[in-house]
Amino acid sequence: MSEHPSDGFRAVQAPTDLAILEQIASMLRSSGVHKIVGVGHSYGSEQLAALSGKNTSAVDALVLTGFSANMSSVGVFTAGGLYSRAADVMPSSFGMLPGSYVMTGLPQGNQFQFFYYPYFDEAAFAQARMSEQPATLGVFSTMSVLGGSPSNFTGPVHVVTGDKDLPFCGAQCNIVPAGMNKTILELTQPMVFPMSSNFSIYSPANTGHGVNLHLSAPDTYREIMAWLASV
Repeated sequence: MSEHPSDGFRAVQAPTDLAILEQIASMLRSSGVHKIVGVGHSYGSEQLAALSGKNTSAVDALVLTGFSANMSSVGVFTAGGLYSRAADVMPSSFGMLPGSYVMTGLPQGNQFQFFYYPYFDEAAFAQARMSEQPATLGVFSTMSVLGGSPSNFTGPVHVVTGDKDLPFCGAQCNIVPAGMNKTILELTQPMVFPMSSNFSIYSPANTGHGVNLHLSAPDTYREIMAWLASV
């Protein structure tokens, strides 16, 4: 029942989402909220990383799940999702949307993208598929504008990415790239958050991109809350 702009190419883009996010943070500040923690997942983490670079005072701390400085596998990720018109995939929910709104075409595509077999509950997978929401071609085509330069954000940053995350690690987050002395996740600090006063990572085992949908999720949530309490 949310609003769906009819132009999913030019109206719903990554810069539009970033502007909305910045406005929400500004409204929170102006309403008297003194501590704001930005918690994002995947594209949401990209948005928050971009926001922290554009406006370093927008949030006080960041928890970025399903994220790293490496996006070399995003092409495989999106191709493997078999993206199709949302109106064709789930006509009862999205039949009114134009073709610029897309979603994973088959359950297998959704599993390939977000889940690491067999470390998830089948009921959780079924629920995730049933409640999947569409994205727009406008967002897919403009995501690259969010990154590209290090953020000047100085606050605490906690990156939480499963060790089998496909788009941000190629399903091998714990390897050290050739010529480097840090893992893919550790490289996120010098490449994205070199000014952070407190940078840390947590990589739950046997966990794919949908970090909150695996059997490891309860431990992951406890770890995130403990980190927040510590900072």
